[in-house]
Amino acid sequence: QRLRLPGVAPYPPFSPLPARSILAGFFARHKGRMSSAVWVQAYFLCGTIASTLLCKEMGDVRRERDKHVWFMVASDTAEAFRWEPFLRDKQTTFWWIRRLPRNFKAAAEEDLILCYRSGAVKRGLVGIAEVEQSFNDDGISVRGLCAFKRMIPYEAFKEHPLYLTTEAGRLRNRGTLFSVDRPFAEWVSTVLTANGDWQAARCLTDFIK
Repeated sequence: QRLRLPGVAPYPPFSPLPARSILAGFFARHKGRMSSAVWVQAYFLCGTIASTLLCKEMGDVRRERDKHVWFMVASDTAEAFRWEPFLRDKQTTFWWIRRLPRNFKAAAEEDLILCYRSGAVKRGLVGIAEVEQSFNDDGISVRGLCAFKRMIPYEAFKEHPLYLTTEAGRLRNRGTLFSVDRPFAEWVSTVLTANGDWQAARCLTDFIK
């Protein structure tokens, strides 16, 4: 997690100080023990290695930080789009920016989406999708991953505390794309497991673990 060199204090992760500047202190102290050519080669080589490792660490942490689960609503009465064929055939579709615009802009590639079917009769979670392409000024691209074997009906979670604390719960699904937190996603995974839907449960669990 930290770069340690003799005579040089370890720098904290994500320090704005360039790696080569940190290494300069070490090489300056030991310059007399090596030829100029070796010193220059070692300086740039170690600087490159340190920079590469630092960038990799920052990239790994960013990917972890960017992981998010969304709750997306599609009506089975007001629109031609339907979740079922989309999920079954693992289709990709473009969603124009709707309510809530800030969520469309925040959605990142590979974020997971809980697909909610709204309508007059059958309302509930019907599958899992992912953000294939993040916001591009007009909307996002979404790809279907798997359909649930059994719908998780809205009645099963509409009064559940884990749902009510989410953005979707607070707004009662009035919109298109909502943020949901890890506890609610874990609850959905538990229900899927109880329903014997191992594939969907594994897809969700692998993402949120």
